Amino acid sequence: LSRQVTARVERERGFDDGKEATCCSPRNAAPGSAGSGVAPSGICLVGTTGAGGRPRRLLTRCLLLPGDVSSEDYCRQAVDEVLAEFGKLDILVNNAAFQVHAEATEDLSTRHFDETIQTNLHGMFHMCREAVPHMKTGAAIINTGSVVGLEGKAQLLDYAITKGGIH
Repeated sequence: LSRQVTARVERERGFDDGKEATCCSPRNAAPGSAGSGVAPSGICLVGTTGAGGRPRRLLTRCLLLPGDVSSEDYCRQAVDEVLAEFGKLDILVNNAAFQVHAEATEDLSTRHFDETIQTNLHGMFHMCREAVPHMKTGAAIINTGSVVGLEGKAQLLDYAITKGGIH
């Protein structure tokens, strides 16, 4: 989660001191991507403190919960563990994704296609469904997409479909 995203969320949503964010990081983040500095997998909590929308401190605590967001049980357990550790959930950042290049459409197996849909769309839904009942007024959900979802890419047909669905 970049400093810019956190600061923008604070300004736009008017968050107060001590808010906690839950970030579902990519299962296989590309170097330099939005989630590559977060956690290799699982959930990272970002606490921000500051006045006037300017954070003074970022990444105060991190709770790593490696798992598979396509699993409803994992999402339920992850939210439960976040609540047990931090007592609240103010921001959910759905950034988990799965992608593997397929040089030709006929190389894309049904299993691979299903795993992409399950992780990128169902996982986002599962995390939202589990988190929303615990989020108070003023909380936020950030669902990340990709330029591939807007422009497409022949080698990432399944990934483009899921990211287009998010947009």
